[in-house]
Amino acid sequence: MSRSSYAPNLYTAHTPSTVDDSEILQVETLSSDTFAFPSTLAQRISQWWKKDDALTGRVTCSVPFTSTDGRAFLAVACAEGVWIGFRHDPRTLRRVLHLKMVTQCAALEEFGILLVLANKSLFAYDLEALVPSSPQSAKRSHPPQKLSQSNEVQFFRIGRLEGQPIVVYAKKKGSNSVFRVLEPTVDKIREGGMTPAALSSRLGQLQSRSKWFRVIRDFLLPSEAYDVIFLGTRIAIPCKNGFEIVELSNFRCLTVPRCDDPRQKKLAKRCRSCHPMGMFHSRKDEFLLCYDKFGLYVDARGEPVPTRDIIEWGCTAEHVAWYPPYVLIFSSRSIEVRHVGTGRLCHIIRGHGLQCTWDGFQSFGAPLVSEPDGIWGKTPAEGAHVHGVMLVDDESQERSGLSRTVGGVAHRVFELVPTIPTSRFEEPWTPP
Repeated sequence: MSRSSYAPNLYTAHTPSTVDDSEILQVETLSSDTFAFPSTLAQRISQWWKKDDALTGRVTCSVPFTSTDGRAFLAVACAEGVWIGFRHDPRTLRRVLHLKMVTQCAALEEFGILLVLANKSLFAYDLEALVPSSPQSAKRSHPPQKLSQSNEVQFFRIGRLEGQPIVVYAKKKGSNSVFRVLEPTVDKIREGGMTPAALSSRLGQLQSRSKWFRVIRDFLLPSEAYDVIFLGTRIAIPCKNGFEIVELSNFRCLTVPRCDDPRQKKLAKRCRSCHPMGMFHSRKDEFLLCYDKFGLYVDARGEPVPTRDIIEWGCTAEHVAWYPPYVLIFSSRSIEVRHVGTGRLCHIIRGHGLQCTWDGFQSFGAPLVSEPDGIWGKTPAEGAHVHGVMLVDDESQERSGLSRTVGGVAHRVFELVPTIPTSRFEEPWTPP
């Protein structure tokens, strides 16, 4: 059958009217009374919280990690710093970094490093200095290092490219985005012992130049970029133009979706008017491109699949996350759980002030699933659960006495845990 006979499907919206009765993921609380930000009233009065004598500010991100001695930790970042405690024991959460406006964190477990983006500056911290495994190891820990200039980093991502761990961060230059690719220098990271000159660094002064990472290359994208997605041998950059697929070895770029057919003019216009957010594998030779309003299937060449419908979200997405075989569509009031292969709406999680704080990809531990053509991407780290935050409801807040004690609004940090065995998640999707 000819390609043209399928053309109308490119513009057919698919919005399932029913939702499965079964719960795919359930919400498990990681902390419900540790983090709070000022309410309107609290901003007018000088009333502070009992913990650390200050409100934490809004939760912006979180990351689970395991220390070198096997302890499971959780790091949570807010407007007023970074808190770390044992996973699933919120009573142990303590502020370990007094930084302002932290927006991203990532744990490099195999190197014992925590990356923190604060006030648009990227820092690297020795995890042993933050959560020492022994008094002796704390003395041998390294001082923190600064990986960027001040006030220049828009966002960063960590991942593997052709099996090698790298860090990519983006900065704006006019209407363009400039990317810097860094590689951990294993020998420098593993150098033990703290020199006398490093004492001042532990007291707050950073090393002016990082020795833990070396610059591999810089490259420029003539567009505003929003994120970086690792695809095995390439990276995808959601930007104003769509999704730029970049080969870092030769900087060849491909913009997707490729809407070259004149009949796709309407689709192309809609893609340009929406915000690209995520890119996930739905089949071996197929991707689901996620925008803030809809999802679109494309083939390995980046062309819309004519036999596949457009998937209309039931909300405006603010973040998308990946928990195979499900795509999670986050908005402030709901999380839509959709099957990546069909777009079917399987489950809706509701709340207030919902926000994704960790999508499972900020880890070098995520295994690559490579294909000969190199287009296959990666899945989240083994055992990784997507994290989020929501506002604590008034009743719970009143029971805890938070509103009286703080005069603020509490944030509930949670993880999404599967209700069915993981093995069933990994079954290959078979087209209907």
